[in-house]
Amino acid sequence: MKKTFLVSCLLSLGVTAWAQTDVTSSYLTNAGFDESADYYTGANLGSANGGANIRMVTGWTIDGYGDNSAASAYAIASSSQLNGNTPPATNYSGGADGGVLGISSAWGAQNKYSQTVTLPAGKYDLVYAYYNGGPNAADNSLVGWIPTIGTSVMSSKTSFALNTWGTEALTFILTESTEGKIQIGVGAPGVGSANVGRIFFDYVKLEFTDLFAQVNALKARLTELKDDANLPVAYDLSVANTLTGLNPTADQITGWLSDANDEIAAMEAAIAANQDATLSDLQINGVTIAGFSSSTYTYTYGVAPGTMPGAVAVSATKSSAYAG
Repeated sequence: MKKTFLVSCLLSLGVTAWAQTDVTSSYLTNAGFDESADYYTGANLGSANGGANIRMVTGWTIDGYGDNSAASAYAIASSSQLNGNTPPATNYSGGADGGVLGISSAWGAQNKYSQTVTLPAGKYDLVYAYYNGGPNAADNSLVGWIPTIGTSVMSSKTSFALNTWGTEALTFILTESTEGKIQIGVGAPGVGSANVGRIFFDYVKLEFTDLFAQVNALKARLTELKDDANLPVAYDLSVANTLTGLNPTADQITGWLSDANDEIAAMEAAIAANQDATLSDLQINGVTIAGFSSSTYTYTYGVAPGTMPGAVAVSATKSSAYAG
């Protein structure tokens, strides 16, 4: 079995880290192109016109094709060629199992596969691995998220390093349940197949982060800190009381999360300082006592015989201005 393609599982936001969830299997079918029945096994799937050599792939819809093109699923390390070039000898993880989707486009052709999904509100990372079998690095990635209504998030990649695996991640935020397409594809510049690549795709992955759960958790934390007996200053929770609209924008959500984390950090620092009852200095008659340390609580200080009461002035400076 093909090993899992791992990506970062934490989204760091200030003082808080939030786990991402791999939801690929919930929304995508055959995301790793591992259905062996789809694999091309002939000698060479050459470039053709009218979609003649754009082959079906389980779970994916052919969403557009051009002339001078070819596309199919292939087994890793297959000797079968895609327009004169062979698939990678190993997968992204270094193994020799599983499959890939190979696309050859030329003379401005765009060849695309997609799956239609409905995704709940939240943050998503669309991740994929790619391999360019050559002969040239030039090619345009057509990978992206295309909502039925709204703004698409598309790759801007225009070249692929030769004969090596790479990855790309595209991030998009949905503020409500949204229908759209996850698309994989290649668009060629206006040159022939000798001047572009043969791009093989694998490990399409969809990671989900519940931003609204984050909002609720941070609101609860802000309220908890406001009620802490050791908080020395008043906070009006201006951050916590914002973002109350039913459909905030993606920028409003991420901005709010950043502001909330900043306010939490400030409140926690104030509470920690207020709980620090140690001394930063201890002076006798204006001179720091010998051997002073904030962790030392007992000192011996000698005075001359006959010294009158009040002749020795003791001054203690607290580490925190708020400590009692």
